[in-house]
Amino acid sequence: MNVRKNSQLVAIIAVFMLTAGTRLFAGEDPLDKLIARAEAGGDKQSELYVDVARRYAEEANQRLGSGDFMKAREDIQNVLSYAEKARATVGRSENRIKQTELKMHKLQRRLEEEARAADLDDRPPITAAAEHVQELRSELLDLLFRK
Repeated sequence: MNVRKNSQLVAIIAVFMLTAGTRLFAGEDPLDKLIARAEAGGDKQSELYVDVARRYAEEANQRLGSGDFMKAREDIQNVLSYAEKARATVGRSENRIKQTELKMHKLQRRLEEEARAADLDDRPPITAAAEHVQELRSELLDLLFRK
């Protein structure tokens, strides 16, 4: 019986290490480097801004899980700020608009998942952020199909 419990424990720890380690080895830049890359400009600037917003959404989720609602609220504000920067810098390239909209769609879905997982009192700002990202996505789709 103990061997079985130990093997299950080892399996759970291994899965945890793999999922945690995947992020480290996936080549993700630290948040401050990602922000610096986005601020530097370039043709993928809008996509990088959405990546920054997604990372802030992940941090907000972790902080909500640990009960640090005030820091999570700041992270949600950063999500909105960088999503708006992404919309403002999208440029005229049809491919950039598409890619930015796809990433915003994933961001919106992530925020909706966080809102469903959050306590009832913590949901309104997250839901409002998801709705705002949806509005930004709609603007991008308007740009894309206006051509």
